[in-house]
Amino acid sequence: MAWTSRWAAAAIAIYFAYILGPGWKDAVADKRVPLRQPVLKKWSAWPHMARYFSARLVRTAELPPDGNYIFTMVPHGLCAVSGWINFATDATGFSRTFPGINVHCCTLESNFRVPLLREYILAHGLLAASKGAIRNALTRGAGESVLLVPGGAAEALVAAPGTYNTLAGKRRGFVHMALETGASIVPVFAFGETDMYWTHIPARGSLLARVLRAVKGVCGFAVVLFWGVGFFHGHGIMPRAVPLTTVVGAPIKVDKWAGPKEGQEYSDQVEALHKQYCTAITTLWEQYKDQYAPDRKSELRILSE
Repeated sequence: MAWTSRWAAAAIAIYFAYILGPGWKDAVADKRVPLRQPVLKKWSAWPHMARYFSARLVRTAELPPDGNYIFTMVPHGLCAVSGWINFATDATGFSRTFPGINVHCCTLESNFRVPLLREYILAHGLLAASKGAIRNALTRGAGESVLLVPGGAAEALVAAPGTYNTLAGKRRGFVHMALETGASIVPVFAFGETDMYWTHIPARGSLLARVLRAVKGVCGFAVVLFWGVGFFHGHGIMPRAVPLTTVVGAPIKVDKWAGPKEGQEYSDQVEALHKQYCTAITTLWEQYKDQYAPDRKSELRILSE
Protein backbone atom coordinates (compact mmCIF):
# COMPACT_ATOMS: atom_id res chain seq x y z
CA MET A 1 0.00 0.00 0.00
CA ALA A 2 2.86 2.32 0.87
CA TRP A 3 4.50 1.62 -2.46
CA THR A 4 1.24 2.39 -4.26
CA SER A 5 0.99 5.74 -2.51
CA ARG A 6 4.58 6.55 -3.35
CA TRP A 7 4.10 5.70 -7.02
CA ALA A 8 0.95 7.83 -7.14
CA ALA A 9 2.73 10.73 -5.46
CA ALA A 10 5.67 10.36 -7.86
CA ALA A 11 3.33 10.31 -10.89
CA ILE A 12 1.54 13.45 -9.69
CA ALA A 13 4.86 15.19 -9.05
CA ILE A 14 6.12 14.30 -12.54
CA TYR A 15 2.87 15.55 -14.09
CA PHE A 16 3.11 18.89 -12.25
CA ALA A 17 6.76 19.24 -13.21
CA TYR A 18 5.84 18.55 -16.83
CA ILE A 19 3.01 21.08 -17.13
CA LEU A 20 5.07 23.75 -15.39
CA GLY A 21 8.11 23.01 -17.52
CA PRO A 22 8.45 21.22 -20.87
CA GLY A 23 4.69 20.89 -21.26
CA TRP A 24 4.42 24.65 -21.35
CA LYS A 25 5.54 24.46 -24.99
CA ASP A 26 2.17 22.92 -25.87
CA ALA A 27 0.67 26.25 -24.90
CA VAL A 28 3.23 28.59 -26.41
CA ALA A 29 3.32 26.28 -29.46
CA ASP A 30 7.02 26.41 -30.21
CA LYS A 31 7.67 25.23 -33.78
CA ARG A 32 9.33 22.10 -32.43
CA VAL A 33 6.09 20.99 -30.77
CA PRO A 34 3.17 19.86 -32.97
CA LEU A 35 -0.25 21.22 -32.14
CA ARG A 36 -2.48 18.75 -30.30
CA GLN A 37 -5.24 17.00 -32.21
CA PRO A 38 -8.63 18.35 -31.01
CA VAL A 39 -10.02 14.93 -30.10
CA LEU A 40 -12.95 16.38 -28.12
CA LYS A 41 -14.02 18.91 -30.71
CA LYS A 42 -16.79 16.61 -31.99
CA TRP A 43 -17.78 15.23 -28.59
CA SER A 44 -21.46 14.23 -28.61
CA ALA A 45 -22.23 16.46 -25.60
CA TRP A 46 -21.65 19.70 -27.49
CA PRO A 47 -24.73 19.55 -29.76
CA HIS A 48 -26.83 19.43 -26.57
CA MET A 49 -25.18 22.65 -25.42
CA ALA A 50 -25.83 24.22 -28.81
CA ARG A 51 -29.51 23.25 -28.62
CA TYR A 52 -29.83 24.77 -25.14
CA PHE A 53 -28.84 28.13 -26.60
CA SER A 54 -30.43 27.59 -30.02
CA ALA A 55 -26.93 28.38 -31.27
CA ARG A 56 -26.41 29.15 -34.96
CA LEU A 57 -23.38 29.89 -37.10
CA VAL A 58 -24.16 32.22 -40.02
CA ARG A 59 -21.79 32.49 -42.98
CA THR A 60 -21.97 35.63 -45.10
CA ALA A 61 -19.00 34.95 -47.40
CA GLU A 62 -16.81 32.12 -48.64
CA LEU A 63 -13.45 31.48 -47.00
CA PRO A 64 -11.09 29.75 -49.46
CA PRO A 65 -9.34 26.84 -47.70
CA ASP A 66 -5.94 27.85 -49.06
CA GLY A 67 -5.83 30.94 -46.86
CA ASN A 68 -5.06 31.66 -43.21
CA TYR A 69 -7.52 33.60 -41.07
CA ILE A 70 -7.72 35.49 -37.82
CA PHE A 71 -11.35 35.23 -36.75
CA THR A 72 -11.89 38.26 -34.52
CA MET A 73 -15.07 38.08 -32.45
CA VAL A 74 -17.01 40.70 -30.50
CA PRO A 75 -18.43 41.03 -27.94
CA HIS A 76 -16.69 38.89 -25.33
CA GLY A 77 -19.51 38.94 -22.79
CA LEU A 78 -18.77 37.16 -19.54
CA CYS A 79 -17.12 34.05 -20.94
CA ALA A 80 -17.25 34.06 -24.77
CA VAL A 81 -19.55 31.03 -24.95
CA SER A 82 -20.31 31.76 -28.61
CA GLY A 83 -16.62 31.33 -29.40
CA TRP A 84 -16.53 27.99 -27.60
CA ILE A 85 -19.67 26.52 -29.18
CA ASN A 86 -18.90 27.62 -32.74
CA PHE A 87 -15.11 27.41 -32.93
CA ALA A 88 -13.77 25.18 -30.13
CA THR A 89 -16.41 22.54 -30.88
CA ASP A 90 -18.15 21.47 -34.07
CA ALA A 91 -21.61 21.65 -32.49
CA THR A 92 -22.93 24.17 -35.05
CA GLY A 93 -21.15 22.63 -38.01
CA PHE A 94 -18.07 24.82 -38.46
CA SER A 95 -16.27 22.08 -40.42
CA ARG A 96 -19.19 21.87 -42.87
CA THR A 97 -19.69 25.62 -43.11
CA PHE A 98 -16.01 26.37 -43.68
CA PRO A 99 -14.46 23.18 -45.10
CA GLY A 100 -10.69 23.03 -45.02
CA ILE A 101 -10.36 25.67 -42.27
CA ASN A 102 -8.71 24.41 -39.07
CA VAL A 103 -9.36 26.98 -36.35
CA HIS A 104 -7.79 27.17 -32.89
CA CYS A 105 -9.37 29.26 -30.13
CA CYS A 106 -6.94 31.34 -28.09
CA THR A 107 -7.20 31.65 -24.32
CA LEU A 108 -5.21 32.93 -21.33
CA GLU A 109 -1.74 31.43 -20.99
CA SER A 110 -2.39 30.83 -17.29
CA ASN A 111 -5.06 28.25 -18.16
CA PHE A 112 -2.34 25.94 -19.45
CA ARG A 113 -0.73 25.78 -16.01
CA VAL A 114 -3.87 24.43 -14.33
CA PRO A 115 -3.75 20.62 -13.97
CA LEU A 116 -6.38 18.70 -15.96
CA LEU A 117 -7.86 21.93 -17.34
CA ARG A 118 -4.76 22.11 -19.51
CA GLU A 119 -5.41 18.66 -20.98
CA TYR A 120 -9.08 19.45 -21.48
CA ILE A 121 -8.54 22.63 -23.48
CA LEU A 122 -5.66 21.12 -25.47
CA ALA A 123 -8.03 18.31 -26.45
CA HIS A 124 -10.23 21.02 -28.00
CA GLY A 125 -7.32 22.50 -29.94
CA LEU A 126 -6.97 25.66 -27.85
CA LEU A 127 -3.80 27.73 -27.86
CA ALA A 128 -2.38 30.39 -25.58
CA ALA A 129 -3.18 33.94 -26.65
CA SER A 130 0.52 34.68 -27.09
CA LYS A 131 2.41 35.96 -30.10
CA GLY A 132 4.44 32.76 -30.39
CA ALA A 133 1.41 30.46 -30.30
CA ILE A 134 -0.61 32.50 -32.77
CA ARG A 135 2.32 32.99 -35.14
CA ASN A 136 3.03 29.26 -35.14
CA ALA A 137 -0.58 28.33 -35.82
CA LEU A 138 -0.93 30.76 -38.72
CA THR A 139 2.28 29.67 -40.41
CA ARG A 140 1.80 25.89 -40.30
CA GLY A 141 0.06 25.65 -43.67
CA ALA A 142 -3.07 26.42 -45.65
CA GLY A 143 -6.31 26.68 -43.71
CA GLU A 144 -4.65 27.08 -40.31
CA SER A 145 -6.50 29.83 -38.42
CA VAL A 146 -7.17 31.22 -34.94
CA LEU A 147 -10.07 32.78 -33.08
CA LEU A 148 -9.36 35.89 -31.01
CA VAL A 149 -11.72 37.95 -28.86
CA PRO A 150 -9.92 41.31 -28.80
CA GLY A 151 -12.00 42.77 -25.98
CA GLY A 152 -10.69 40.04 -23.70
CA ALA A 153 -11.50 39.60 -20.04
CA ALA A 154 -11.80 43.37 -19.47
CA GLU A 155 -14.86 43.42 -21.71
CA ALA A 156 -16.76 41.32 -19.16
CA LEU A 157 -16.80 44.39 -16.93
CA VAL A 158 -19.00 46.27 -19.44
CA ALA A 159 -21.28 43.36 -20.37
CA ALA A 160 -25.01 43.57 -19.58
CA PRO A 161 -28.16 42.10 -21.15
CA GLY A 162 -29.40 44.06 -24.13
CA THR A 163 -26.14 45.96 -24.56
CA TYR A 164 -23.30 45.44 -27.01
CA ASN A 165 -20.11 47.10 -25.81
CA THR A 166 -16.69 46.08 -27.06
CA LEU A 167 -13.20 47.29 -26.24
CA ALA A 168 -11.96 46.36 -29.72
CA GLY A 169 -11.56 50.06 -30.43
CA LYS A 170 -8.31 50.13 -28.51
CA ARG A 171 -6.95 46.68 -29.41
CA ARG A 172 -4.59 46.36 -32.37
CA GLY A 173 -2.59 43.25 -31.57
CA PHE A 174 -4.56 41.14 -34.05
CA VAL A 175 -3.79 43.68 -36.77
CA HIS A 176 -0.05 43.46 -36.06
CA MET A 177 -0.24 39.65 -36.24
CA ALA A 178 -2.16 39.80 -39.52
CA LEU A 179 0.51 42.03 -41.07
CA GLU A 180 3.27 39.78 -39.77
CA THR A 181 1.76 36.57 -41.17
CA GLY A 182 -0.36 37.79 -44.08
CA ALA A 183 -3.46 36.17 -42.56
CA SER A 184 -6.83 37.71 -43.43
CA ILE A 185 -8.89 39.28 -40.66
CA VAL A 186 -12.42 37.87 -40.41
CA PRO A 187 -14.94 39.98 -38.43
CA VAL A 188 -17.27 37.90 -36.25
CA PHE A 189 -20.29 39.24 -34.33
CA ALA A 190 -21.78 37.19 -31.47
CA PHE A 191 -25.42 38.17 -31.04
CA GLY A 192 -26.88 37.16 -27.68
CA GLU A 193 -23.51 36.73 -25.97
CA THR A 194 -24.18 39.48 -23.43
CA ASP A 195 -27.70 38.22 -22.63
CA MET A 196 -26.80 34.97 -20.89
CA TYR A 197 -26.38 36.49 -17.42
CA TRP A 198 -27.72 39.43 -15.53
CA THR A 199 -24.85 41.58 -14.29
CA HIS A 200 -24.20 44.48 -11.98
CA ILE A 201 -21.93 47.06 -13.57
CA PRO A 202 -20.63 49.50 -10.92
CA ALA A 203 -20.55 53.17 -11.73
CA ARG A 204 -17.43 54.23 -13.58
CA GLY A 205 -14.83 55.57 -11.19
CA SER A 206 -16.53 54.06 -8.14
CA LEU A 207 -14.55 52.16 -5.52
CA LEU A 208 -16.05 48.84 -6.61
CA ALA A 209 -15.20 49.53 -10.26
CA ARG A 210 -11.59 50.31 -9.34
CA VAL A 211 -11.32 47.16 -7.21
CA LEU A 212 -12.67 44.92 -9.97
CA ARG A 213 -10.29 46.40 -12.53
CA ALA A 214 -7.38 46.00 -10.11
CA VAL A 215 -8.26 42.33 -9.61
CA LYS A 216 -8.39 41.87 -13.37
CA GLY A 217 -4.97 43.49 -13.72
CA VAL A 218 -3.44 41.15 -11.13
CA CYS A 219 -5.20 37.88 -12.02
CA GLY A 220 -5.61 38.33 -15.78
CA PHE A 221 -9.34 37.59 -15.66
CA ALA A 222 -12.31 39.75 -14.76
CA VAL A 223 -14.35 39.27 -11.60
CA VAL A 224 -17.93 40.18 -12.46
CA LEU A 225 -21.02 40.36 -10.26
CA PHE A 226 -23.48 38.18 -12.16
CA TRP A 227 -26.36 35.74 -11.76
CA GLY A 228 -28.33 33.47 -14.04
CA VAL A 229 -31.04 30.88 -13.48
CA GLY A 230 -31.27 27.94 -11.11
CA PHE A 231 -31.17 24.30 -12.13
CA PHE A 232 -34.89 23.97 -11.48
CA HIS A 233 -36.24 27.48 -10.83
CA GLY A 234 -35.30 30.92 -9.50
CA HIS A 235 -31.86 32.47 -9.74
CA GLY A 236 -28.61 30.55 -9.87
CA ILE A 237 -25.38 30.11 -11.81
CA MET A 238 -26.81 28.48 -14.94
CA PRO A 239 -26.77 30.73 -18.02
CA ARG A 240 -30.10 31.79 -19.45
CA ALA A 241 -31.24 29.84 -22.51
CA VAL A 242 -31.03 32.80 -24.86
CA PRO A 243 -30.50 32.41 -28.62
CA LEU A 244 -26.85 32.71 -29.65
CA THR A 245 -26.34 33.64 -33.29
CA THR A 246 -22.78 34.13 -34.48
CA VAL A 247 -22.38 35.92 -37.80
CA VAL A 248 -19.10 35.52 -39.70
CA GLY A 249 -18.35 38.38 -42.06
CA ALA A 250 -16.29 38.63 -45.23
CA PRO A 251 -12.49 38.38 -44.81
CA ILE A 252 -10.39 41.51 -44.86
CA LYS A 253 -7.43 40.81 -47.12
CA VAL A 254 -4.06 41.61 -45.53
CA ASP A 255 -0.76 41.62 -47.39
CA LYS A 256 2.22 40.39 -45.41
CA TRP A 257 4.32 43.35 -44.31
CA ALA A 258 7.84 43.17 -45.66
CA GLY A 259 9.23 46.50 -44.49
CA PRO A 260 10.37 47.78 -41.09
CA LYS A 261 7.79 47.99 -38.33
CA GLU A 262 9.09 51.31 -37.14
CA GLY A 263 7.92 54.43 -38.84
CA GLN A 264 4.80 56.23 -39.94
CA GLU A 265 4.07 54.01 -42.94
CA TYR A 266 3.63 50.90 -40.81
CA SER A 267 1.58 52.78 -38.21
CA ASP A 268 -0.70 54.15 -40.92
CA GLN A 269 -1.24 50.64 -42.29
CA VAL A 270 -2.15 49.33 -38.80
CA GLU A 271 -4.63 52.15 -38.28
CA ALA A 272 -6.16 51.67 -41.74
CA LEU A 273 -6.72 47.95 -41.19
CA HIS A 274 -8.08 48.54 -37.69
CA LYS A 275 -10.53 51.10 -39.02
CA GLN A 276 -11.57 48.69 -41.76
CA TYR A 277 -12.22 46.00 -39.14
CA CYS A 278 -14.30 48.33 -36.96
CA THR A 279 -16.29 49.35 -40.03
CA ALA A 280 -16.91 45.70 -40.90
CA ILE A 281 -18.11 44.94 -37.36
CA THR A 282 -20.43 47.95 -37.46
CA THR A 283 -21.78 46.79 -40.83
CA LEU A 284 -22.58 43.32 -39.44
CA TRP A 285 -24.35 44.96 -36.50
CA GLU A 286 -26.44 47.25 -38.66
CA GLN A 287 -27.32 44.49 -41.08
CA TYR A 288 -28.41 41.88 -38.53
CA LYS A 289 -29.35 43.73 -35.31
CA ASP A 290 -33.10 43.80 -36.01
CA GLN A 291 -33.09 40.10 -36.79
CA TYR A 292 -30.87 38.80 -33.98
CA ALA A 293 -31.05 41.55 -31.33
CA PRO A 294 -34.66 42.80 -31.53
CA ASP A 295 -34.88 43.41 -27.76
CA ARG A 296 -31.63 45.37 -27.47
CA LYS A 297 -31.49 48.23 -24.99
CA SER A 298 -28.74 50.14 -26.75
CA GLU A 299 -26.76 50.25 -29.97
CA LEU A 300 -23.27 48.85 -30.58
CA ARG A 301 -20.50 50.83 -28.87
CA ILE A 302 -16.89 50.31 -29.95
CA LEU A 303 -15.00 51.71 -26.99
CA SER A 304 -11.48 53.01 -27.18
CA GLU A 305 -10.91 53.54 -23.46
